[in-house]
Amino acid sequence: MELSKILDRFAEGLVFVDTNTNFITVGNRKRDRNTGDWQDGITFLPGIGTLKEPRLVTEIVEWWKNEYPEDFNPLGAIATNAIFTKIKKSNKCDLVLSSDGSELEHPEWAIEVKRFQFCGNNGKKNDYIAQKLLSPYLKDRSLIHDIDRLKKAPLGKRRAVIGYCFNYANKKTAAVSNLLGKFTKCNHC
Repeated sequence: MELSKILDRFAEGLVFVDTNTNFITVGNRKRDRNTGDWQDGITFLPGIGTLKEPRLVTEIVEWWKNEYPEDFNPLGAIATNAIFTKIKKSNKCDLVLSSDGSELEHPEWAIEVKRFQFCGNNGKKNDYIAQKLLSPYLKDRSLIHDIDRLKKAPLGKRRAVIGYCFNYANKKTAAVSNLLGKFTKCNHC
C-alpha cells in the first residue's frame, strides 16, 4: 500500500471518529482553592479534539478494519502499540500494518502518529507545540523522538510519521471543526 492511500484512509477515519466516537474524556481533577477538597475534572465533548493519541489510533484502526478489510493482507493485518524490537520495551509503535502479505511481526509499515494541538482542551492557546515537534528531551516525547525510534528499530519495511491537527470554532465549548488534511511524510526514515 502506498503512503498516499494510508493518508487518505487516516483522514477519512479522523472524520468518522470525530463524528461517531462515544468515548468521553474527563480532565484532571483540581483542588478547590478555598476548601482544599478535590473537585471532579471537566467532562469534555466527545470527538478527536479531546481523544488522546492512543485512543484515537485505536478507534481509527477499528473503523478501518470494518470499512476497508480488503486493504490488509493477510486479512486484519493492522495493529496498534507494536513493541519496537532492539530498543526499550516501553517504546511502542503507534500503528503497524501490512498489505503485501507480511505478518505483523515484520510488517510492511511502521507508523508513528503525532497530534499537534494549537489550542488546549480548555480553549486556551497551547504553548507547547514547539516542544511536541522539536524538543530534544525525552520527557517531551516529540516528533524528533518518534523519527529517531523509527530509524533505530527494525520494525516495518517502510516507515512514516502521520501528523494531524484541527481547528477549533471560536467558542470554547464548540465541537471540533474544519479538519485539516495536512499530513507529512518523514523523508529521513
